[in-house]
Amino acid sequence: MKQTKAVILAAGKGTRMRSRMAKVLHPICGKTLIDHVINANREAGIQEIAAVIGYQADAVSAALPKDVVSFEQTEQLGTGHAVMQALPFFEGFDGNVLILVGDAPLIRSETLEKLIEAHEAGGYAATVLTANFDDPTGYGRMVKDGDELVKIVEQKDATPEEQQIHEINSGMYCFDAAALCDALSKMTNDNAQHEYYLTDSIEILRSAGKRVGTFPTPDYRDIVAVNSKAQLAQAAAIMRDRINEKWMDAGALIVDPKQTYLSCETTVGQDAVIYPGVITVGKVHIGTGAVVYPSVIENRDIADGEIVQAYQQLQ
Repeated sequence: MKQTKAVILAAGKGTRMRSRMAKVLHPICGKTLIDHVINANREAGIQEIAAVIGYQADAVSAALPKDVVSFEQTEQLGTGHAVMQALPFFEGFDGNVLILVGDAPLIRSETLEKLIEAHEAGGYAATVLTANFDDPTGYGRMVKDGDELVKIVEQKDATPEEQQIHEINSGMYCFDAAALCDALSKMTNDNAQHEYYLTDSIEILRSAGKRVGTFPTPDYRDIVAVNSKAQLAQAAAIMRDRINEKWMDAGALIVDPKQTYLSCETTVGQDAVIYPGVITVGKVHIGTGAVVYPSVIENRDIADGEIVQAYQQLQ
C-alpha cells in the first residue's frame, strides 16, 4: 500500500449552527468534530495530516494538534479552491491524498482503510467515498458506467432518470497525488457562483483518460455531516450508540444504552454494570466487575469491583 496523506476541509463558517463558535470546534462525546476526523486518520495509520481553515482561523489552528499542518483559505471560493490552498502539502508527493471534511465526525478508520484499498486495487486516479440512501434527495448523484464513475450530478441539475440514482456523494475522496495536482491545475470557476468545485475534478480526470471509481461505505452513518445543532445532537446519539455497543461487545452490561452517556475516552472492563443515568467526562476507566449507579464521573478511574452509589459526582 502506498503512503497516504490527508487534507481535512475545515474553513466553513457553519451558518446553520447559529453559533459564535466555528462549526468544527463543536464538541461531540468529549472531542471536537475535527478531532474525531483526525483520530480516524491516526487509527488508519495516516500520520501526515493537514487542515484547510478559514472562519475563526486562529481559534481552529490553536485547537489542532501541533503536528497537523494548517493552510488558510481567506476567501470561500469553493471546495476545489480550498484544496488548492493545501497544494504545498502534497505537490510532488508520490502517494495517495485523502480529501476529508471536518464536520463528519462519524467517519471510521476502517472505512478510510477500505477506501484506500479500493482506490489502489482499482488502479483509479480518484475514488469517491459514497453511500446508498433510500432517499437521496438533496445529494449529488453518482452517474456511473459499470464500476467507473462518469460524473457527479447535483440534485438541481439531475435529470429525472439521474434523480432515481441512490448512490450519493459524501464529499470525501482518495486521489493519486499527481492526478489531484493535475486536476487542480485545470480547474476553472466558469460557473454561476464563480467558485472552484472539487467535483469538477472527476470529469477533468476522465477527459485526460484516467479512471475514477467509487467506494460505497456499508454504514451510511460514516458520512453523516453536521450542519446544525439538531444534526449535532443526532450525530452524538449515533456516536454514543457506537461507544456503548463497543463496550457491550467487550463484555460490559449497559442496562439502558439510550440513557447512558459515555465519553469517547471512556474504557470499560468486562462484567462491569452501568445503570441508566451514568455520564462520563474526559478520560474515565470503569474497572472489571465494577457497578456504577446514576452518577457523573470526570477524569477518574473506577477500580475493579468498585461500587459507585447513585447521584455522586466523582472527579
